[in-house]
Amino acid sequence: MRVLLIGASGFIGQSILNHLPEGVDLTGTYHKNEFSSKGVTIRQLDYLDPTLNWMDLVESYDNIVIAARANATDKVTRDAVSQRTNTAFTRLFEALESCQKRPFLVAINGSLSYGENAEDLVGPASEINPTGFARSYAIGEAPFRKGLDEGRHMAIVRAPWVIGSDSWFPILYLEGSTVPLIGDGKQWMSFVDVNTLSKCIWSILKSKQSGVIHPPLTYRCRQGEFATLVGQTWKRKIKRYGFFRLRSMEPQLRESISVSIRLDDGLGNNAESEDSKVKMITLLQRIYSDLS
Repeated sequence: MRVLLIGASGFIGQSILNHLPEGVDLTGTYHKNEFSSKGVTIRQLDYLDPTLNWMDLVESYDNIVIAARANATDKVTRDAVSQRTNTAFTRLFEALESCQKRPFLVAINGSLSYGENAEDLVGPASEINPTGFARSYAIGEAPFRKGLDEGRHMAIVRAPWVIGSDSWFPILYLEGSTVPLIGDGKQWMSFVDVNTLSKCIWSILKSKQSGVIHPPLTYRCRQGEFATLVGQTWKRKIKRYGFFRLRSMEPQLRESISVSIRLDDGLGNNAESEDSKVKMITLLQRIYSDLS
């Protein structure tokens, strides 16, 4: 199996590399953050480069995993880079059309694409109504949705809050001296450990499962409960982020942390069980150890 991993230097990409199965010939790309990994071919790549020859890049691979996302600090620049992402991946699909043996494609995108869903379980067939950062990122994701709509054999993995030591988690929950309670804390949060997500990606590549896929969740709970678990692990008090504190935030960040998405991973209410709660506590303790 020959695999091209675009975005191998990132948080999710590095975890995918760490779970590399035997017998896989993998090429991992980076843009600015050069890295090394035993047994992996490393290549510098700017996928937003309009002169990039996608055909030369992808034609020799059996599988392509997109774990990269161009980031920005505000909506205007996010929209701009997402438009460039849309152009880049449209060109990727044009190149794939010309491949004699079309690679199987897996794109990792976020569950914020579903938008506010209150108490409802959100399944892979649910409608798209982007909120938060996904208001911008959905622009860059559009070629992948179009590919599925046209019947292409590929997968979009909609990951929820992907948690790990190098994720969003320390920034949003550990930078201050208190743990934030967002509003009334009743909004649902769905979590997947980055290692679980990586194993899921390799399983999809092995099975060639097509369509929109939700990874198996580590835990699913209300934000208030998550804040309590974090506070207990880090021995910190909880502080409510009320209306004025939330209004002072960058708008897409505010939407992202306030939205309620109760993601359905196809395993019923297993993600809300006591066993899953124990797994989340263990994960938080591991992150605490890593960051201490």
